[in-house]
Amino acid sequence: MNFNFLLTFIAALFCGGLAVFLFFKDKKSFVHRTFAIGMITLGIEAVFRGLSLRSSLPEEIIRWQRAGFYTAAFLPGIWLVFSLSFARVGYKRYLMKLRWVILATFLLPLALVMLFVKSLFKGNPIWDASSQWLLPLGWA
Repeated sequence: MNFNFLLTFIAALFCGGLAVFLFFKDKKSFVHRTFAIGMITLGIEAVFRGLSLRSSLPEEIIRWQRAGFYTAAFLPGIWLVFSLSFARVGYKRYLMKLRWVILATFLLPLALVMLFVKSLFKGNPIWDASSQWLLPLGWA
């Protein structure tokens, strides 16, 4: 078993465990739910990265890496909402005031990944002499 593969799944397990703990600790806290959603998203991204490490076909590696990019596109918006609401008394009013910035933070990374999905990688992964796959990145 590959150490990097194992490491990504341990990270995903810890992210999921922390999210479950926060969901059950305080179900009504908006900040805890937002943090838990961010940790679940990080865990899902780690699973996709781990699956790409485990893949043996170049097409599978690119598919899992793209899935990781799509998942990671949601992270800036989630963490922005968390950071704007953490330790604020009137966070609802503050979030409403910045709703267009928050919406842009969710939509812009996702749009960039969707628009430039074909330009993320340049060709197929290359098998390196050190027994690992190398992904040549494209201009995007």
